[in-house]
Amino acid sequence: MSNGIKFGGAVGASIGTSLSANSQLSATASQAASFSLDASLDLSFGIGLGSGYKTGLLSSADWQSSLRPMSFKGVVFPITQVKGSAGRKLVKHVYPYRPGQEVVDLGRQALTINVSAVFSTDHFLVQAYGRDLYPGRYEMLMNAIHQGGSGELVHPVFGSLKAACESYSDTTQANELNTVRLELTFVEDDVLTSVPLVGTSAMASAKKSAGLLDRFAASMEVDLTAAVGMSFGDVAGQIETALSVQGKAQFQVAAELELAAMNIEMLTGALPSLDDPINVEAKAELASFSASLNMAGTEYLAGAAPIVTYVTTTQTTTVDIAKEKYQDPGRATEIEQFNSIPDPLNIPPGTELKIYAY
Repeated sequence: MSNGIKFGGAVGASIGTSLSANSQLSATASQAASFSLDASLDLSFGIGLGSGYKTGLLSSADWQSSLRPMSFKGVVFPITQVKGSAGRKLVKHVYPYRPGQEVVDLGRQALTINVSAVFSTDHFLVQAYGRDLYPGRYEMLMNAIHQGGSGELVHPVFGSLKAACESYSDTTQANELNTVRLELTFVEDDVLTSVPLVGTSAMASAKKSAGLLDRFAASMEVDLTAAVGMSFGDVAGQIETALSVQGKAQFQVAAELELAAMNIEMLTGALPSLDDPINVEAKAELASFSASLNMAGTEYLAGAAPIVTYVTTTQTTTVDIAKEKYQDPGRATEIEQFNSIPDPLNIPPGTELKIYAY
């Protein structure tokens, strides 16, 4: 390219998971034994679910076959409801005499899972979980919680997570002395693998040059926004976002950088002739802009994980693969973005997948 901006398509990125989850699985006491689901189940959450899923396309029977028994630290127990919630870590800056606020997104919050469990000598539950369900299994779960610390929490839909029990409460009613109902709150304890953010010095230099180029264009009475639809500062911001935001697949980052490179070409073409001796400083700033962006891209690539081929040996799911390879079930979405998988919940043995090495 004439302006020296070089963004190749092989840009790597480790994937964190951006999510905002709010899911609910509900069942009666007898349904808890077999994990049957209500047909009106809302599948609008996005943890471990790839772009191939569409709300309402999966029947209760399809989901029932893929569900896992709920457990914590190896203790399996029946549930009547489980809710997941998460959000974003937002820092809000307010300034005197200025309307509104500035919001900085620092990534997603840890997943919180609220579980309603039931322990009883009820016939349905005893058939499914054994005669030791209550009080035996209940006491085992209480001991696991009171030990403290994090452990493996197996969610019926999301699969295995590392979590800690933050709080619990139990209830026994006078008309159900053979039953105890337990409300538990688990908090995810797992830092997702992520790409280091781009070098702040390189991007700071690029944004400084972008501002000088925009001012140069204005001094020459060139309206870049009118001519191209954006400024050099806008493009610098796009590139910084492409390299800094976690949760993107490789092809997404590469596509954003290729688009930014084309935008820079258009902006350069809209500038007055840089060969004119009077414009020598602007020409130098364009060269500095190019060099700074390429340095930021180089720093980004240096921290990216290589892509390798993974061959399944048994029938599995993307969630199980993500747990096995990364100890992070949330990266199932990343695997689904890289590969054309007809059914992420039913991947046959011998399937070749492209995944990040770490």
